[in-house]
Order: sequence, then C-alpha cells, then structure tokens
Amino acid sequence: MKKLMVLAMVLIASTSFAGQKKKVSKETAASVTLQDKWDADPSLLKLDCNDNMCVYGIKGTAQIIDADTNVRSAWVAFLYTNEGRKTLAPQLKGSYYSKEKWNINCNDLKMNVSSIHYYDAKGTPLNSYNNDEEWSDIVPGSFGETVAAIVCSVEDDGDEDATPAQEVPGEPVKEGTVF
Repeated sequence: MKKLMVLAMVLIASTSFAGQKKKVSKETAASVTLQDKWDADPSLLKLDCNDNMCVYGIKGTAQIIDADTNVRSAWVAFLYTNEGRKTLAPQLKGSYYSKEKWNINCNDLKMNVSSIHYYDAKGTPLNSYNNDEEWSDIVPGSFGETVAAIVCSVEDDGDEDATPAQEVPGEPVKEGTVF
C-alpha cells in the first residue's frame, strides 16, 4: 500500500510539472558550455573544483626561472561558477575566468602570484594586476601544495617572458591570434 501511495504521489508531482519550461538564463548555459569546453581542452589540466570555481593548470607553461634556487613558474587558470562570479569584487564583475602566474620556490616550499589577468566569457581582457614579489609559505594539504608538486616535478617547457594567450580555452584560435 505504501509503495502504491508513493507511486501515486510521484505520478501526481510529475504530471503537475509537465509542460512547464524551466527558465535557464543565458549566463548559466554559457558557463556550463565554457566549463565543458575547458574540461575537454587538451592544453588544460583540471586540478580541482568547488562551488565557486574550477582550477586548471595550463600545460606547456611550466619553466625553471632559477636553476640554482629551484624557482619555477607556471600559469594557473580559474574558471568561476555562477556562484563564484557573485563573490568577485565589483571591479571584477563580468569576469568568467582568470589566469595567474604562480612562482614556486621548490627548495623552500614558498610561492607568490606575480600577475593576474581577468577575462569575460569570450576571452576579452577585463583587468590585469601585477602583484608584489612577497613570498608566502605553501600550506601543507592545500591547493598550492598540489600545484607545487606538479610544477616542481616537470622539466622546463615554457618561455620566461610569456604572457597568457587571450583566446578562450576550448575555443578554436581566432584568426590573427599570435602565439
């Protein structure tokens, strides 16, 4: 009898919603599509996701800055979710993702972020910031430790002066884009 009642309630609930279209904002559809494209992009390595963002390593950007001190760098990209975009500072509204240059001292387990670039969903730059060179400890068990473990284990494969490409990861390269 209980099973019959539950089945009847499910049937009533499902028929009461039949025909109602769920409104999906264009922003939500664009964000999901962008994340799907990033997930499928072979130039990106998905590292972590939470309610506010997904984090990707940009392949081919790791490099040794100073072999004597074992300082290395790599670019890391942050794709913001709808919730994550709501928490951005007012001057960053409209940002869908950012790219950050992380410098890591593999010997001392310290890091700094030397530059941050914010983009809209189409890859148009919105803001850029250069940070000071203050180094901080890499916290054990943190995302920074994950990035450091990867960066400190790879060979030099980048150009020290390279800046992140402005194309949208997962999208075909726009005509006239220079690498």
